[in-house]
Amino acid sequence: VEGQGSKEFMMLRRMRYQAPDVLRKLLATNTKAIIEYLLNQVKAGVDAIMIFDSWASLLDSDDYLTFSLHYIKEIISALKKHTQIPIAE
Repeated sequence: VEGQGSKEFMMLRRMRYQAPDVLRKLLATNTKAIIEYLLNQVKAGVDAIMIFDSWASLLDSDDYLTFSLHYIKEIISALKKHTQIPIAE
């Protein structure tokens, strides 16, 4: 979305207001890819997984719940459902 690395995520934050449905679709697609990637990492033998949300601190409380935490919970739920890897929440 940004076209390069970013600390402010201005394009993504703008998308949140101008095209929230597009952003939700992007985040859902990204979430599915992350789940698949992490499940393969577990199969390959990783001992730990840490999820970093690099734009969470830029969101207000409501947007954090909608555009961040919702997707992190989906990732954690999939990991719990399909693996035995310990998860600290």
